[in-house]
Amino acid sequence: MKRILIADDERMLRKALSKVLSREGYDILVAADGAEAVELYREHGASIGLVILDMNMPVLDGPGAFAGIRSLSPSARIVMATGESASDVWPRFGEDKPLGILQKPFSLGALVGHVESFMD
Repeated sequence: MKRILIADDERMLRKALSKVLSREGYDILVAADGAEAVELYREHGASIGLVILDMNMPVLDGPGAFAGIRSLSPSARIVMATGESASDVWPRFGEDKPLGILQKPFSLGALVGHVESFMD
């Protein structure tokens, strides 16, 4: 599926990611916090091929949104975006871990390659 859900509390980052990935042919849904991401996944999950969640968001953080989405679909493809080191991120998840981590800051050009690898 070519639809991606992006959840990040930074409006400019959501806008930039959406613009870059839209140009690559992806249909983008955006959420400003984790609770909104879970609700969008509830509504559109069958058509979402990848979810990109920021680790630190208001209302519901990345790990909380991850758990909420996985409760709706255990096979959901989810990647975490964070400025934290991987060694700090992985322990926040149990046995059910995300596909990977997008380390912030990342170049928008590199993002496309990462997204394509996660969509396979």
